Amino acid sequence: MNILNTTSSGYFFSRTLNLIFSTIFNTKKPIKFVVWDIGLNKVERFLLKYYDVTIIKVPEFCEFWRDCYTWKTYIYKKSKERFFLHLDSGNTVLCDIDVIFERIKEKGYFFVDQGQLLSQITPADYYEYYGLNKIQDHSVFAAGNIGFDKNNKGFLKIIDTSYDSALKGMCLGYSYGERNRVMKSNFIIRDCEVFRHDQTVLNCCLRATDVDIDILPYSIYSAVRRTDDVKILNQRKISYEFFFKKVNVFIIITFLYCIFNDSFFYLKIMFDKIVKKILN
Repeated sequence: MNILNTTSSGYFFSRTLNLIFSTIFNTKKPIKFVVWDIGLNKVERFLLKYYDVTIIKVPEFCEFWRDCYTWKTYIYKKSKERFFLHLDSGNTVLCDIDVIFERIKEKGYFFVDQGQLLSQITPADYYEYYGLNKIQDHSVFAAGNIGFDKNNKGFLKIIDTSYDSALKGMCLGYSYGERNRVMKSNFIIRDCEVFRHDQTVLNCCLRATDVDIDILPYSIYSAVRRTDDVKILNQRKISYEFFFKKVNVFIIITFLYCIFNDSFFYLKIMFDKIVKKILN
């Protein structure tokens, strides 16, 4: 049975459920779900278990594991299934997910274009560290909607290298234009146009090898606009579209909790913005 991985905290909880429900609705065969826990409470873990979701707590594997998506490299390394697929919790699946698993089995990977070039997201010292060719530029693949065959030794080496890099703090920091983002590591300024943390590291690790890849268009597999061709909608915003494809009492309870939870986080974010504006 195929397994779909995603990651969630309380903030992304309703979006995680919408991802799961949309996948179930559009997929013919049974599928298992694994949610990597980076900040769920007891109620949220209980609700996920009711929907037969496996929950794996991401441990504090290093001091800065929460910062700049460092935790993502841990998930890639520690996942147990051979055909690994991870979709960020802001996504809605609009196709039979088996199509993507078949691609992973056939090609050995599932990579989606991010719409940037490696030179835009990579600091100069990373080129030297990873032994990258400065003359040849590459397109960048996303680190959230990603899959690979873990029996492939080439990809295993890339995963191991990215995890080791993350432990050294190489996911941390921001480009100058994003230096004011509130994170513990915001004092690190990376000299590139838009530093992309785990995505930068993962792309550097792959491009340092001789592995040739075929990257799929984000307009279909990570689309921000919904069309008939879209297979994965990366809307990121809150959506309850697939909650009521199958209505029962527990779905209603789940929906009401999500409304309350999302409202809480919305008000908290607005309050924090107001306080920050006043203090500045």
